This record gives sequence, C-alpha cells and structure tokens, in this order.
Amino acid sequence: MSRKRIEKRAVLWKRRPNECFAVSVVALSASLLSGCSNTCLDNSAFYEQKVWTQVVSKNCLKCHAPEGVAANKNAKFIQLSQSFPSFLDINLANISDIAKIQFDGTSELLRKPLGEMDHGGGSVLPKDSDEYKILSEMVDRANKPVTCSADASSVVPNLGLLDPVSTLRKATLQLSGRLPTSDEEAAVAQGGEEALSSALDTLMTSDNFFKLIKEIYGDVLLTGRYNQYDGQALGLLNDTDYPSKNWWNPTALPDNMLSADQRNNRKWVGYAIAAEPLELIAYVARNNKPFTEILTANYTVVNWQSAQTYGVDPKTLGLNNAAAYYDFRPTKVQITRNGSKLDLPHAGVITTPAWLNRWPTTSTNVNRARARMTYKFFLATDLLAVAERPIDPSSVTSTNPTRDDQYCTPCHKVLDPVASTFQKFDANGRFQPTATDWPLAMPQPGFGAKIVDSVAQYPLALQWLGGQVSSETRFGMSVLTNLYQGIIGQTPLPYPSTDDPEFDNKVKSWREQNRLFQSILTSFSDNNYNVKEIVKGLIMSPIYRTDQAHNLSPGEMEPFGTGRLVTPESLARQIPAVTGVRWVRYDRLDILPTDYNILYGGIDSDNVVKRLTVPNALIANVGQRMANEVSCSSVAWDLMKPQAQRLLFPFIEVSQVPEDDNGFAVPASVDNIRKNIQHLTKQFWGDRIDASDPEIDRTYKLFLETFRELHAAKNTGLPYECQGLWDQNTGASLPMTMRGPTDDKYFTIRSWMAVISYMMLDWRYLYQ
Repeated sequence: MSRKRIEKRAVLWKRRPNECFAVSVVALSASLLSGCSNTCLDNSAFYEQKVWTQVVSKNCLKCHAPEGVAANKNAKFIQLSQSFPSFLDINLANISDIAKIQFDGTSELLRKPLGEMDHGGGSVLPKDSDEYKILSEMVDRANKPVTCSADASSVVPNLGLLDPVSTLRKATLQLSGRLPTSDEEAAVAQGGEEALSSALDTLMTSDNFFKLIKEIYGDVLLTGRYNQYDGQALGLLNDTDYPSKNWWNPTALPDNMLSADQRNNRKWVGYAIAAEPLELIAYVARNNKPFTEILTANYTVVNWQSAQTYGVDPKTLGLNNAAAYYDFRPTKVQITRNGSKLDLPHAGVITTPAWLNRWPTTSTNVNRARARMTYKFFLATDLLAVAERPIDPSSVTSTNPTRDDQYCTPCHKVLDPVASTFQKFDANGRFQPTATDWPLAMPQPGFGAKIVDSVAQYPLALQWLGGQVSSETRFGMSVLTNLYQGIIGQTPLPYPSTDDPEFDNKVKSWREQNRLFQSILTSFSDNNYNVKEIVKGLIMSPIYRTDQAHNLSPGEMEPFGTGRLVTPESLARQIPAVTGVRWVRYDRLDILPTDYNILYGGIDSDNVVKRLTVPNALIANVGQRMANEVSCSSVAWDLMKPQAQRLLFPFIEVSQVPEDDNGFAVPASVDNIRKNIQHLTKQFWGDRIDASDPEIDRTYKLFLETFRELHAAKNTGLPYECQGLWDQNTGASLPMTMRGPTDDKYFTIRSWMAVISYMMLDWRYLYQ
C-alpha cells in the first residue's frame, strides 16, 4: 500500500474514533498489514493481539524469558510466558518501559532486534518486516498510549444466561446448602441483578458458605491429610514446645481407658490443628478482613480444645462453650524453650504446623518444596510448568548446579531465595530461631529482586515473605484461580499456543475470560481485598451463568457454562435441602463425605488429591444407590406431614390414584399428580415449566406405568426401610400414634419413589 493511500486512510479513520487508528504513518502501516479490521485496540489489546502473538512469542521469548540466556545476562527486557498469571500485563509494562529508552534518538526496542547495541542474539528482525513495524507502533504507543471507548461487543456471544432467579437457586444451593425461600425468589424476580447481588451478600454470611471456603482451600493446601483419624494432627506438635499438648489426658492413660469426654476432646484438638490453616482462611473471610491476611496475619486461630493445647486459656479468648467446635478465635502462640516462652512469628497459613508438615523439607530439598508451593498456592505460578524443558544430565558439570549451571540457575534463582525464608523452620515445622545449619550455597532470603539483608531479621523472614507475596498482583489471581476451581469446577483457560490449530476460538474464549477476570480483580482490590467480591463476581458473571455453551464451536467459550459434577460434600448438603431427609450411615453422619467420598470423586488430601469432574461407573453406581435409598426414606416421611408443610407432595394425598380399578382415568387425581410433578421439577431441577411441558408428560408416564405394574401384580408390600416408622431427621422410632404408612395399598408410594429416584439421577440434579 502506498504512503499516499495510507495517509488518506488515516484521515478517514480519525473521523471514526471508535474504530482502529494509528499514531503515526509507520504505525498505521503496521496496523493495516496486520489486519486491523476497523476495531480500536488499546495498548493492552494491541500488545496481546499483535506484539505478543506475532513478535515476542515467536522471536524473543526463547532468550528473554526469566529462565532464558538474556535473563542470565541481566537483560532489562524480560517477557514472561503464558505459564505466569497476568503475564500480558506484566509484559506490557516491561516492554513499555524498554520502548521509552532511547539511544541516538531511537528506541532500544527498535535497535536491538536489528543486531545493534551489542545485542547478544544478533539481528533477529529485518527492518522492513511486518514484525518490526508492529514493534515500531508499540514504541509510539508506549509514548502516546492509545485508549478506546468501552467495547459494547465484549460480551459472551450467542450464549443464554440463567436469569436472576435461576442464578439465585444455583448459588443458594452451592453457597448455603439450601434452597432459596419464596420471599428471596420474589425479591430477586422483582429487583433483578441488583437484588441478586444483595441476596448473594446475605448468602455469604451463612455458616455453610465458610464451610465451602474451607473445602475449596482444603483442595488446594491438602492439610486434610492430618484429619484421617481422631487426634492424628497432635503428632505434628513437639512435646517440649507445647507442654500442654495432652491436657485432655494428663495421666497418660492408654487409649482403651480413655473416657468419652477425653476421646471427644482428643478428636477436636486434632481437628483444630489439622484444619488450622483452613479455619484461619475462614476467619479472615467471615470477618471481612483483607484476604492478604491469610499470609500476613500475626496470629493464628484456635477453638476451645486447641487453645489449651497451645497453652492459652480459652476464656480469655471468649471461648466458653467446649461444644462449639467450629468457633475459632484469633490468638498469638508461644512455644516453650529451656523453660522460657518464645513468641512464634506468625505469618498466616505458612507458619501453621499443618502446612509446614504437609509440605516438609529435607537435607537436599532445603525448603524448595515449601517455596514452590508458596508460588503455586499464593501466586498462581507453577514453577515446574514455567521451566518445563528437557535437560541433558551429562551437560550439568558444575559442583553446585543450582547456583552455577546455566540449565539450573534460571529456576533456582527464583525458587531458592524464597526457600531461604523458611530456613528457621525445620523438617517438622518447629521454629528454630537460632539454627545455624543453613547451607552456605543457598542465597539470602528474598523474593524477586528484594532480599532480607539483615541476619537478625531471618527468624522473621516468613512475615516479610507474606507481605511481599500478598502485595503482588499475582496474589489476587491466585485467589481467583483457587475459587474458580472450587466454584466452577475446572481450571481457568490458559492463553493458547499461537501454533494451536484452534487458536482463534481459544483466544476468543481467553480474552472474554480475561476481561471478566480483570473486572473481578478490580472489585477485589477496590473493596479492601474482601474475598467475597471474587465469589460474587464469579457468580454474577457469564462464566457461572451460561447455560448454552454446548451450542458453540469446539474451543469457543470453553470455560463458560453450568454443569460441574457436584462434590460429595455439596451433594450431602443438597439432599436434605431438596428432599427434607439426609442420606446417612449407621452413626448418622452423612455417607457421601465419609464412606463414599473417594468413590464419588472426592479426595482424602493424602493418596487422592484431585477431584474427579467427569463421572465414571463407580460414581454412577453410587448415584443410583443414593437415588434409590433417599427416595425410599423421603416419600413416606413427607406424606406423613400436613399438606402445607410438605416439601415434595403439597398437591396430592396417598389415596390419589391416576386410574380406577377398571383402568379409567380419574381426572381430578391426574390433574393433581401432574401439578405435583410440576412442583417437583422446580424442587429438584429449578425448572419453572408449564403444566403442558413435554417433561411433565414424560414424568407422568413413568408414574403411571409404575402404578399400573404394581396394580396388576396386586403388590401392596412396602419395604421395611421405606415405611413411616422413624423420624428421618433424628433416626428415632416414632410412637404408634405418629407412624406413617406401613404398606402401599394404593400403589402410589412406590410410584412416587420411582419419580423421585428418576429426578435425583438426572444431570440437572447431579450437576451445578
């Protein structure tokens, strides 16, 4: 294209401020050659769509990544790969700074790719190439940033969204373990999105919400390993450090001589120590504290039992009820050394015994595992993925490769300073402030370019580290990533590889995801890092509410939409919320999070550490058993109640049959049965459908055929377990005057059991 035509196009484009424009003739030429498509690109979008995709990822990254040759030579131009969260924002800031550095009137960013200024990589881009022209425009944009008006098109295309009431139902079940009340539904139906937002605020004050937060972070930290049996976590504490460790058994009685109270106290001491990191996270969330305190809190949290283990009087903390096992209060802990008390330098989660033992150290590992997990859990950065590349062992010849070898130092210069911040905590998580056995080959405690340069401050290095990590932009992304996995049930989309054959569709999904993420993170930071802002942002977004993603092309909008397999814990809460009965085992504990936890895709934080998100044959069989047993226990129990108090059958009675003995329909009964089925579709699936909907016909057909089969066989027997003989909430036997049906003489109880079982096996019940 000639210069004259380019200048003419520039005049035309300036008349259309909402469309693509360039800030110079050279930049405009680059935009035209790279296919602008009349869309305004601000600096961030231009970097992602042009500079990263077409230039940096293909020509620069190999050397200028943090682990690259250029980085080893202290190059200023450093570009992160897509393995780092927020890599585009960090890269844009770096390249913009470099673009402003000039020598002889020309930006360093334009001279080095030509091989000038002693560029170690030599000449990598011809001056007349499209890539070089893109860099030229980036230089212009760095000096005169381009901004665009709000892009109204940046919404999820062609995707149906759950309406506010449907979103409320889904969120209420997930966050609070119950169904919304009719008043809540009416308020949201009338008030729309604003009322939904207010309703979510209320839901996030329930005990079940904080239980969900603990479950989500339990999947991340995996400290549940120490809660496999009563008192297991007590073994993490040193007897000398905590002389009150076994306060519940002062005479050291053997296990078979412990009283019921002693066993109970041991159980809840063990729970409190194992769950200490999670309860600390829940405490921060419950009290609307900045979520950064999960790393910066100069305290820990204890319940009535663990307070005494740590040598703290529970009453001084306001803990007056020994049976309030989940009432945790903040306190500072001291350890006993040589008869004296020594303050623990609390740094939130990372100084709790459960976390330090779950991610231990060895003489060769020297805290690198703890450092790697700090990056992974709290910075959303998997250093193993960042450095994933083959290494020839024969090429590593240094006696100290982690410090000196070119294949090892790129990662270890990131990892090892953080490992050094843990040096005063030994393999058992004991605080050793005077320890001097730290390897001299390891670097000073630090993070990034910052170090703890005073040896006297080394015992407090983790407090320093917590402050550094929590002030990083990646910390917010780590919180968002962890909650995304817990609420949505999958990992966020990574930025796709530019050579992916489905790059166009995948990058469209990523851009929409990133747009939503940035909005959520802005709200998070603007609201004093209140974690509830992230939860609300996710639930209000299309990521949570899209219900037609299956209509799109492969790779397009992949992370969006309803449909994650409900976890065993959530399903255990959902069952009584919907049916009015729990699915329990012999000791009245919910059976899904206990006996069937692993079989239904859960984890034990030890051998099984990743949840199943796709059902298999075992999950299907457990679901079948659940549906059969819950339908057995719920139907007669619900029908025993006055009609106005029933959850499941407010429109029918046991005696209402669809046909008489001669096979003729009973119209009034048929109408009530269909009306009750309509009610059940809302109760179990949240579907608000008309009485004429085909789903009503299908379900009624199931009811009718079951009734006919039982009627033809004249089988009135009702299994013992399904009879109305017990209080389904307590398991207590009912007196004779209160007992419900003990047979099925109208053939309707088992017909309704078939309907309930069918509804509980439907994906709309088993998926969120």
